[in-house]
Amino acid sequence: MQRRHRSFRPGRLLVAFATKHGSTGEIAQTIGAGLSEAGLEVDVLPVAQVERIDDYQAVVMGCGVYMNRGLKPGMDFLKRFRTTLPTRHIWLFSSGPTGGTEDADSSVGAAAAMRLRRRRRMASASGWIGSAAVAT
Repeated sequence: MQRRHRSFRPGRLLVAFATKHGSTGEIAQTIGAGLSEAGLEVDVLPVAQVERIDDYQAVVMGCGVYMNRGLKPGMDFLKRFRTTLPTRHIWLFSSGPTGGTEDADSSVGAAAAMRLRRRRRMASASGWIGSAAVAT
């Protein structure tokens, strides 16, 4: 049986993030800049500053991970919007010292999927190299 997905028509997008030391915020800013350069209308905000998501067609949410647990503000964001998020296109990412294993790297995604009761696909990538490091 072939699965039908909602088509994605560009609209206003939210890139929200929960960060402890700034790395997840930097990743969120990079994602937002790339989407903006592609011609999309994007807001990049810390999760604590997001009051509502009704105006967004899609949400990208990033959360820092420490000791294999997502930061509380990120998990609270998912809980706060648990009824609205499933009606949007959603992409999740996490960053932090997770040990580099797929199981550990997907801990925030798994928690989010359980909270949102939906999961289509999950990918994991270990590591982040800032643009300054590759420019030399």
